[in-house]
Amino acid sequence: MGSALTKEDERHTYAEYRHWPAEERWELIDGTAWSMYAAPSRAHQDLSAELLFQLKKWLKGKPLKKDLNDKFHLYERVGVREYWVVDPSGSLQSYSLADSGRFGNPVILEGSGKLESTVLQGFTLDVAALFAELEA
Repeated sequence: MGSALTKEDERHTYAEYRHWPAEERWELIDGTAWSMYAAPSRAHQDLSAELLFQLKKWLKGKPLKKDLNDKFHLYERVGVREYWVVDPSGSLQSYSLADSGRFGNPVILEGSGKLESTVLQGFTLDVAALFAELEA
């Protein structure tokens, strides 16, 4: 786990966090800043791999009807700003909420490409790497 940034044991706000240098990686949890520079421990990496393995088994053969119909309309109605649908067979669809309050046309990637999140600033998903992990 990272080490806490204490700054004389001050608590920090999200407003303060937004003004910290972009090249510094911090996670703000209940007012405490945690350094994000340390790599995850080996145990954390192993757990992540196991979670991915179990998720892959669970997703195999699951129909996407519920994701592209029921969830889609619910998420749109409640204002979810970004919605990704991952099909284990190798495609990914990304929907972003438009100013109209409706999801716009999807970005569809088939097995490769990079998808930049419209909500998680600075997060880009390498689709080929994601599906390579699923095939392992």
